[in-house]
Amino acid sequence: MRGRWLRRVGPWLTPALVVAEVALASSGLLPLREAVASAVAVELALWVVVAARVVAGARRFRSARRGGADAWRAAEDALAAVVPRSFARVILLEPRLWACLVRWAIRRHAGVSSASLTYHRQVRGLMGVAAALVAVEGAVADVLLFVLLPGSAWRWAVLGAHVYALVVVGGLHASFATRPHLVVDGNLVVRDGIFHEIVIPLGAITTARRERRANSGRSGLRCDPGTRGATVALGDATVALGIDPAATVAVDGVRLRPRVANLAITVDEPDLLLAALDRGTARRGGRTPPEPGRDAVGRGAAP
Repeated sequence: MRGRWLRRVGPWLTPALVVAEVALASSGLLPLREAVASAVAVELALWVVVAARVVAGARRFRSARRGGADAWRAAEDALAAVVPRSFARVILLEPRLWACLVRWAIRRHAGVSSASLTYHRQVRGLMGVAAALVAVEGAVADVLLFVLLPGSAWRWAVLGAHVYALVVVGGLHASFATRPHLVVDGNLVVRDGIFHEIVIPLGAITTARRERRANSGRSGLRCDPGTRGATVALGDATVALGIDPAATVAVDGVRLRPRVANLAITVDEPDLLLAALDRGTARRGGRTPPEPGRDAVGRGAAP
């Protein structure tokens, strides 16, 4: 009971102590001597808590890596020992974006195969247009500022913001290209670039079929509790999955709530995904995989 309470409350201690320290320093409610003593006490408590949570985070990282988690998931688990998990996820978005951009630039990313399935083709043009608009708008604004505000530091700040915006657009596209869906270790891993990772046990997938559902741009993870349906698409969704509602579907390591009975996703090559799902299920249940290029009729898809 105590360990469960500490795991739940521990990550909030660091931001709570920081807020308390700032409040004491800025409130002016205490006399100087008491204010200084309180600030020192809070500072010492903060260092003790941070040190203890860092040790706990390091243990989580090693445990996650030994359990087969990738480096980013292990890093998120470790950071979640110091700050709340939602904060940890946001903190790691930036380094993950840069890592994806580097991998994309040096072309160290998986191609389309039965085990590695991309989903970014539909939005390549859209991302290119977005990058062009940012570049053109930035160039016009920067030229005007350099002419109208000679010698002002704001020129360089705005230029830096435009360059960073270009990096973000490029990094987002790179994350979609370098983080494909996977069928691995008895699970279907559905990814949404640097944002979300949905893990579905193959045994929980009751149907899988090609089905196009209209969507504009990136949907993110969108759930409809009324229909128990969910969508995570980049452009139009191209594959519909039926899921056993009683099964455990994890999103970023946390159980998805509400439960879903169907999920629409984008895959550039739907037939590859259907074949990979059947091969994975056949290995687990002894069924014969379908012929390549055909819908997975045995999984309940339309013939």
